[in-house]
Amino acid sequence: MSARRVAPDLPDGELCSATYPAHGPNYGAMCNQAEHHVGNHWALAVVAGTYRLYVVWTLAGDVLPDEEASLADQAQGQTSPSEGDCLT
Repeated sequence: MSARRVAPDLPDGELCSATYPAHGPNYGAMCNQAEHHVGNHWALAVVAGTYRLYVVWTLAGDVLPDEEASLADQAQGQTSPSEGDCLT
């Protein structure tokens, strides 16, 4: 399954209020999806050079591997790798 990482064009009040639960530099980063979304939470953690790095966690609060998206992927409308193609 391929997930698209395109932040919704919504006012802040309509975005999910879940925060990244893992300790570290991204602790407390807010989910970038609309409130009441289906599926995992994700938040943009780093933008540098030719990629974006997202932190991902489940609705239950379990932290998942980070996901990288290259700018080339974004140009094709696909801004996240397929499931299983995460950074290690």
